[in-house]
Amino acid sequence: MISQRIIWTIGLLMCVSACAPHRIEYRPQSAIETSLGAGVREDVHLDNGTIIRFTEAPQKKSDGPAFKGQVEETHLRVENEDGTVELRSTKPVDLIHNLMNCLRTREYQLIWEQLVSMPTLQRYEDNGHDIDHFVAVMEKRRIDLGRTLTRMQRGLRNNEATIKRAPNGLLRIQLQPSVASDFRYTKVDMIEEEQGNFRLVRIH
Repeated sequence: MISQRIIWTIGLLMCVSACAPHRIEYRPQSAIETSLGAGVREDVHLDNGTIIRFTEAPQKKSDGPAFKGQVEETHLRVENEDGTVELRSTKPVDLIHNLMNCLRTREYQLIWEQLVSMPTLQRYEDNGHDIDHFVAVMEKRRIDLGRTLTRMQRGLRNNEATIKRAPNGLLRIQLQPSVASDFRYTKVDMIEEEQGNFRLVRIH
């Protein structure tokens, strides 16, 4: 027969387990999500009971970077006197940066002309698509793509993203499994083309 003391102890443990307060951790939403027009994200419930609650990104008072994670990389974008723009992506992270900025400013034609790889453009056109279709797709997926690229740029500095070789001579930046579940897109494949510039193959 179970003693009254054992019953009392079991009941106490059940109460402690059931009544333990959840830990709520407040995090500012990335400013790119705000600048792209995304609403505040829903709470994320972790296995340990912690609740991640997002708040709106604070507004910047200066005319500096428009979203968190943006870095002033003037050598990656050259604006010529005739109004043309030249993007330079000699490193994988440069391509991520240029893609982020072009998404933020909706410069889809610049992505098409200077950031997408030749094989991808050819395959796209072979399937009967043109730049108008590309622009429509990018606009539709703009927020999800912006979130992924922002996290990748930050993740490369804190081990939440990795760079590794992929099949067919590609280079892949990939979000770690610990954070990937929060994103629609988790991988960016790229290839090094002429003049040592990296170009986008696909985001998936």
